[in-house]
Amino acid sequence: MDTNVFYEDDLVKVTRTMFEAGSTQFPIRNISSVQVILESPSRKGPIICICVGVLLLAAVVGIFLIAAGVYWWTTQKNIYWIEVASGLGKSRAYSSPDQNTIRKIQSAINQALELH
Repeated sequence: MDTNVFYEDDLVKVTRTMFEAGSTQFPIRNISSVQVILESPSRKGPIICICVGVLLLAAVVGIFLIAAGVYWWTTQKNIYWIEVASGLGKSRAYSSPDQNTIRKIQSAINQALELH
């Protein structure tokens, strides 16, 4: 059992020898680098909804479509990914809308990499 745990929550664990994300395991010795990738949500749907609402503004339904489009737009969240690089290439290992959590995991993996 590895006693050097750098980060642990319900879904992710980073130890001196292993990065576990869900049911996937990445041996630290095989990881060459780790980075955070930002994936922004598609805004196409909310924009179409707002545009159709503007076209139908004469009807009451246009106001509801505009409101729905604005709500849809504002509730979309960025997704942050942990991407690990190894000899086999790059792999997106874990995602979360919480940037602080992703940064903590990245820092933990970097701490484990420093020991190898």
